[in-house]
Amino acid sequence: MTQRYEIVLIEQDFKEVNRTADILWHYGFSVAKAESGIEALEMLYVQTPKLIVSNVDLPEFSGFDVLKSIKNNNRLKHIPVIMTAKVLEESNIHKSKRLGAAAYIKIPSNCTLLYAIKRSLNLELLEAR
Repeated sequence: MTQRYEIVLIEQDFKEVNRTADILWHYGFSVAKAESGIEALEMLYVQTPKLIVSNVDLPEFSGFDVLKSIKNNNRLKHIPVIMTAKVLEESNIHKSKRLGAAAYIKIPSNCTLLYAIKRSLNLELLEAR
């Protein structure tokens, strides 16, 4: 991968967001971090990433609310959104799909996240740098 794809990572768990950002950076992605849904939406008003990874459980504004806002915005609706959660709940999986998420995965799972990113961005290969 020669170009850096920008990803917005929305996660309230400080350790998780930094661990995930480090892994993504290692694979050549540029990562912008937001700790809440409100912070993420403010960030998305001024930048347009290639991909968004959002936890379902966020303070102030849930990951589902963020997903709805993104998919209802003409400038952002084309951006793939991967939803994450510490527990896979059938109702959340269905809700994510219904709202337009590209994937719903359990965290922490680096391989699953990297595969979902690769698939969402139609990348041939992810190579560690």
